Amino acid sequence: MVVGENGVLNRAKDASQKTKAAETDEKTVLEEMENTIKEQTGQVEKWSYTDIDEDGTINVGDVYKVDTESFYVISTDNTTTVTLLAAKCVDTRRYKTEGVENEYYNKQTETTHTVAFDSTEPYSNAYADSTIKGLVDSYVSSLGVTVQEGRLMLKDEAVALQQTGHKDILFAKNFWLGSPYESIPGQARVVFAGDRSLGCLRVFLDGTYGLRPVIVISKPNI
Repeated sequence: MVVGENGVLNRAKDASQKTKAAETDEKTVLEEMENTIKEQTGQVEKWSYTDIDEDGTINVGDVYKVDTESFYVISTDNTTTVTLLAAKCVDTRRYKTEGVENEYYNKQTETTHTVAFDSTEPYSNAYADSTIKGLVDSYVSSLGVTVQEGRLMLKDEAVALQQTGHKDILFAKNFWLGSPYESIPGQARVVFAGDRSLGCLRVFLDGTYGLRPVIVISKPNI
C-alpha cells in the first residue's frame, strides 16, 4: 500500500478534511439564514451570557443580561429553558413626562424600592389575585424579549437556592415571594436579607419588601 504524500491514506485524510470544511460552511450558512429570518421577523434577542464559574455549562449563579437588566440563573433543565432571578429589585414608581402619563420606570435599581404584595381590598395572599402580579407583568413586558413565564420566586425555589450554596444571591435584597403563608390568611412569604432567612408578612404592607421578578426563557432564543 502506498502511504506517501500522494498515497491512499493522505487522499482519504484530505477528503475527510474537505467534508468537515463543507459541513462547517453549511452550518455557517444555516446560522446566517436563521439570523436573517429572526431579524426580518423581529425575533432577534438581546441577551448576553456570563459563565461565572467558567466551566462551559449553564449553572446556578451564572448571569444573563438584557440591556441594563441582569439576572442570575436559579435553575435550568440544560436542554430548553433557563429560570432567572432579577439581580436587584425593580423600581415600579410611576412618572410623568411631556405627553406621557403613568409610565413605569421598570428598571432594576440599587436603591431599595418597595411595594405591597396586594394593595387593593379585599387583600389576597394569592399571587394570581394580587396587585404585585400586574407590576411583574409590566416589567417583563418592558424587557422587549421573548419570555415564557414571568412571576415571583416560589418558596421552594428559595429553599433550593439556599441549599445550592448561593445564599448571597438570594439574600441580596428584601423581597416578596410568590407563595402564600398558608397558616395565616392575608400573609405572603418574604425573603429577609438582614438575618438571611425566609418569613412572612401582611400583604398590604408597603415600605420594606421589593419586587424581584423571576423569568423563564428559552435557550434557543438567546
